[in-house]
Amino acid sequence: MLARTWVPVLHALMVGFAFALFYYPVYGLAGLHRHHAYLQTGWRDLRAQVQAIEDEVLAETGRRPAVVGLDKHNTADEMAYYDPRGDGARDTASRHLFYDEDALMYEFWFPPQAFDGRDLILVARSRGDLEDARVAGRATRLGPVRTLEPRKHGAPAGRYYARVVYGYRAPERAAAGTGQAR
Repeated sequence: MLARTWVPVLHALMVGFAFALFYYPVYGLAGLHRHHAYLQTGWRDLRAQVQAIEDEVLAETGRRPAVVGLDKHNTADEMAYYDPRGDGARDTASRHLFYDEDALMYEFWFPPQAFDGRDLILVARSRGDLEDARVAGRATRLGPVRTLEPRKHGAPAGRYYARVVYGYRAPERAAAGTGQAR
């Protein structure tokens, strides 16, 4: 029986591996494209919309705001990478400014105290992240929540939300010896 079935089993394994390693990562399952949301986001267009908000805040206050991505992984990175001025890496931070949560390396690169008193543009996938009490507790004044609808190749590519935080108040430093902000 083994001699008769090894060829069909080998073919079935090859088709299964081809699907699992090549087809699914690129095309997904019919109707299930959840893992492609990151690739389909129009990052360049989203960053251009954030840049327009940045220009408005600069005109209003005379100070250039920093941009903060409120997710753990990629929003802050993409905001820095697609900054039209090319200096986004210096003025981009992550959720560690507001939440006591991991923000990959941003919490080590940019401590919250480095942004104390600055205006910030928060960018999030969820409107609720911008309406969180922890955000309001760190702001002197809050701007309205704005809906951003980026496009990629002319097609809608998701929905993000932005809000300006005027006069960010960094948390007090932790007790001596810990070196961690709370």
